Amino acid sequence: MERSKFENIGDPQLRKYANYVLLITRTTGALNNISEFYNIIMFPLTSQNTEISKKILAPVGGSINRSDIEYLYYIIINNNLLDGDGPLDRPTLTVETIDFVYEERVFRTVTHSGDVQTYLPGDLTSGYLITLKEEGIVDPWSWKKTGDEEEDWDVRDFWFDV
Repeated sequence: MERSKFENIGDPQLRKYANYVLLITRTTGALNNISEFYNIIMFPLTSQNTEISKKILAPVGGSINRSDIEYLYYIIINNNLLDGDGPLDRPTLTVETIDFVYEERVFRTVTHSGDVQTYLPGDLTSGYLITLKEEGIVDPWSWKKTGDEEEDWDVRDFWFDV
């Protein structure tokens, strides 16, 4: 991730811009969490949010990236912007390990092959062999595994463990 352009802006100018963004977004719910803040800027879904996004982006040349949004959010959330004195509490770029977890359902075809003694070679049916399995006469689980093919899969759910 590239560094935020806000790292190079002095405290007075950054405070002024952050306060401006705070005033624009304070009634939108955008400051509830970083996801809301990011989405209102990058993916405005309503005409009101489109106007808010344009107002936020105009003073910085019409575009900001992820690192800029995170940096700005940190400044707004962790500083008393109305207090114009003193240095800003600024974030530092760090690396955080995140787990991406998903549950999947896999459809596999597994084949076991074995020998069955019979007087009816070529005339055995699956239904008959299922009956023999249920009665414990044949045990296909103990037979040699001769095939294992994954045919399809379906992701059931996913999330990030933070």
